[in-house]
Amino acid sequence: MPSSLLFRTLICALAGLFIAVDSLWMPSLAETNITPTLNSSLCQLCHQRPPLDIVEAGGGHQTKITCTDCHQGHPPQQLEIIPACQLCHVAKPHYTLDSCLSCHANPHRPLEVTFPERTTGPCLTCHEGEGVALRTHPSGHSQLSCTGCHLTHGTPPACTECHQPHGNGMKQSSCTGCHDAHSPTLLEYRRDVSSTECGSCHGEVLVRLNESDTRHAKLDCLTCHLSRHGTVMDCGGCHGTPHSETTHNQFNRCQDCHNEAHDLSI
Repeated sequence: MPSSLLFRTLICALAGLFIAVDSLWMPSLAETNITPTLNSSLCQLCHQRPPLDIVEAGGGHQTKITCTDCHQGHPPQQLEIIPACQLCHVAKPHYTLDSCLSCHANPHRPLEVTFPERTTGPCLTCHEGEGVALRTHPSGHSQLSCTGCHLTHGTPPACTECHQPHGNGMKQSSCTGCHDAHSPTLLEYRRDVSSTECGSCHGEVLVRLNESDTRHAKLDCLTCHLSRHGTVMDCGGCHGTPHSETTHNQFNRCQDCHNEAHDLSI
């Protein structure tokens, strides 16, 4: 037998021997009933970006669950590894919506929301009160979609992006001090709104008040006009009935003698 053929025969014999011995002392996983298990540490060996996203902006996905709570298995043994969001998210109207990924594009950064154009219905499943306000107090805002103003979730736009301010120097806080964006025609203002801000619309009235030599000139507008626009406090709320009964019976309105509250005269 040629030496080369003898060498090849010897190699094949040794390989067969190693396989036979290996099968004797290393049984298959099926024979030992051992099931390989996944854990998050193993996931990160191949999938590096999703764990980084979760650490940066995972919200509850970082603190309440692990990779294998959502991804239960791995190809080729398990092919359906992307779960439905409703597996965990239940019991709220928002969670019954289809196409979660149209707004929550990256489930590993679930609170970074991007909106499709002209979106309203899905928004109102969480922000129901805003929808009620828009319907109850119709305005131009009621004709807009939510994403017509809210381009980024959680960040309201400045009013002056669309609206000219009433006066110079007005800031966003000046707008929201009187107007709620979802019911802008219902003016209910904060107690700290200044007379100067009122004067941006009611300039002539403020001038008359400031030029008056009565104690009314020292009062803020909200002292008499309370919290809702258009509310006029009755003079008797502060002054009671300062004159005789005969005088009050003769003159039904204080303004019959005292002109008007911003420019008192007799």
